[in-house]
Amino acid sequence: MKKSDLIAIGVILVLISIIFSVCLNFVQQWNYLIHDVGPYEVRDFRSYKKDFKMIAETAISFYDEEKEKNDALIYITIDTLNDTWKIRCVSEAEETYTYKEISEDESRAYSHIREAFPSTEYGWLSLIKVRSDRVVFLTETPYAIVYMRNGKRPKYISKEDEGYESVYVEKLSRRWYQVKGKP
Repeated sequence: MKKSDLIAIGVILVLISIIFSVCLNFVQQWNYLIHDVGPYEVRDFRSYKKDFKMIAETAISFYDEEKEKNDALIYITIDTLNDTWKIRCVSEAEETYTYKEISEDESRAYSHIREAFPSTEYGWLSLIKVRSDRVVFLTETPYAIVYMRNGKRPKYISKEDEGYESVYVEKLSRRWYQVKGKP
């Protein structure tokens, strides 16, 4: 191959990558307009990821403990009371409450996560919901940060029949997504 052929191939590859990048950006901007969501509604997810991960792992262990006791468990919700979590366990037949002490590190991580949700139109962190396949950090609006245990892209925020016209999903990192429902 001649030097001029290699240069031509290089130029073509650069142009293809530029066109691809522009198209991808256009698609993302179109999704933001349709679903009225920006690229990262939670403040800089990367700087909070370690805390989200710690709380997700703790929440999953609570869910798994409760699931061992009650095979009919559908989900748990977690509300914080300082260094204690109030856990609501919902199964097909009953709803029970339990309280779990959390460590100082977990308490600090939870506080840090709350700071990640600015008080904007998307609200603030209001509840953590855990199902067998996901941990959902819910706000007061149809917006959440979702950790998928299986890594698959979520199709809904926290339950299939939420009633949203559509759902916007954006991958934040491996297993982590921001999800917004459009009423």
